[in-house]
Amino acid sequence: MKKLSVLLIAVVVFPLIALAETKEENLPVGRYDITFSAEGVYFLDTATGALWLKQNGGEWERIDSPVNRRSDKKASSDKPVTLALAKGGATMPMVQRERRKIPGSSDTLSVQLGDITGGQVFVEVIDVNGHYLVKRTSLKNNEFLKFELDGKDVYLQIVDMINNFIGDDICKVRISFEKPKSESKKETLKESREKS
Repeated sequence: MKKLSVLLIAVVVFPLIALAETKEENLPVGRYDITFSAEGVYFLDTATGALWLKQNGGEWERIDSPVNRRSDKKASSDKPVTLALAKGGATMPMVQRERRKIPGSSDTLSVQLGDITGGQVFVEVIDVNGHYLVKRTSLKNNEFLKFELDGKDVYLQIVDMINNFIGDDICKVRISFEKPKSESKKETLKESREKS
């Protein structure tokens, strides 16, 4: 009976405690597969493919997976990446885990969404050559981020995020050269860090 109690604690309670001990505000959100090892506890976010190790000392470490490894080598024949937007930018309705070409980019830029869960979604911007202009970043509704393309600031904002009880979760992605009017926590935090 003691072995069963210890096993129950190890399988159910320990992962919950390990998750509760994290101090980061924007944690990866998804469904987790948990595996125990001598190094610690491995958490695989099945929604995003992220693999994390909570070491016995309590430190979190992101593990690079050969499946998700991105090459830093430049392609020998890079195609030019362009973005021409009308005033006010472009808005794309998107479904969670969808990859879509950005209008006005001549199919040279794509937005990749992760799972829309807990009021946030992971966003990536990838060019036609496989380079990441925005690496995986979590955004909440009305938050935005800024990236640079050919010396111009480009803003990507998540709006109208809806978590459906049944079916796919959806949101709209706005791309613009003008900074969105609503200030976001992310942009404010980023600007305050740069000033200090």
